[in-house]
Amino acid sequence: MNMFADILPEEQLLISLCRLSFSEKQKKNIHILVKKITDIDKFVYLANEHGIIALVYDNLKETGAGDLLPEEKMVFLANSRMKSLGRNTFLYNIIVEVLQLFKQVKIKTVLLKGMALDLSIYGNKGLRQMNDIDILVPRERCMEARRILLDNGFRSIPIKSPLYNLILPYYGKHLPELVKGGVSVEIHHKLFAGPDHSLTEKMITGSTEFSFNKGNLFIPPVREFFLYLVKHLDKHEKQGESQLRLYTDLFCMVEKYGEELLDTELFSEAEAAGLEEKLAAKLFLLKHYWGIFIHPALETIINEKTPNNTTQLFKTFLSQPKGNPIQYSRAYNYRQTINQIKGLHRKIIFILGDLFPSLRFMKERYGARSKLAALLYYPHRFGKLIYLVRIT
Repeated sequence: MNMFADILPEEQLLISLCRLSFSEKQKKNIHILVKKITDIDKFVYLANEHGIIALVYDNLKETGAGDLLPEEKMVFLANSRMKSLGRNTFLYNIIVEVLQLFKQVKIKTVLLKGMALDLSIYGNKGLRQMNDIDILVPRERCMEARRILLDNGFRSIPIKSPLYNLILPYYGKHLPELVKGGVSVEIHHKLFAGPDHSLTEKMITGSTEFSFNKGNLFIPPVREFFLYLVKHLDKHEKQGESQLRLYTDLFCMVEKYGEELLDTELFSEAEAAGLEEKLAAKLFLLKHYWGIFIHPALETIINEKTPNNTTQLFKTFLSQPKGNPIQYSRAYNYRQTINQIKGLHRKIIFILGDLFPSLRFMKERYGARSKLAALLYYPHRFGKLIYLVRIT
């Protein structure tokens, strides 16, 4: 089975550049693919859409293949690389401020997503593009952490309803975003679905201290972090978007941690978190497109658990990272959110807040010119009640 069938040279080249080191054979293959490109504009466009434009530039230079591309395109890629480095530097200044505030009151803070990966995997070189900051703190201290940032120049995005202030730590995975200087900070308190918080707790208690030139940071434990990244990628794909940036994260973790990561315990934890099929699908793709080694015992599990549409979905996202059909209905997502809220009283508060949001939210949501006009849209909200009984 040719996994690269129906994949354009531009797309094959992008996959080939999504790594941090190259063998001589891989370098030669990249040179061959560069020469096959017929649409350089499409290649650059996709590199940007997939969030890997900085990595693409660096690896084209590293492999010597950049000399085969038009000079103006390499200049554009180089400028994008510098923008990524500048953005990351600014984000690090913000996280240092946040961590210093939390250190004063001894709130343990674990970095997530891009920043944790940039430090532990990519080498803090601006290669892992980041848009915002995600941190994990213990649930019992997340509201305290939020208040500290609000008292120190951060502002919260509007909350849909004042009622939600009563249940902020009990619905969703993170608190409403806090913004300062154009940087969004998300305080996460739960990372996995379901009532079992053990994996989230392991992300905190099992985190390791990481030396940084402006202080020490905490990085999640490898196994749980990998599963979280699988879940995060799957969530994006269910919402109709995917990026090679997120697959590169998974590949680079496998490449660095190898046997320590890919074992039966990984699948045991994935099964407990309801991620077994999702994990199998991602490892299936990493094997066939990135060439990672899978032990035969695990390969049997992967082949059994991988959904049939995995390869086709990957190819769809490869050519069109954004704007694809959402895989779950709004009704399904709505019920999932409510099901994950503990306590009947909190479920009721969530539903009431959703049916009767603030007037500010209503004006923005429906483009109403006045509060009176916004009031007229409240009956429209009652359609959400159908989500609770509708069978999808």
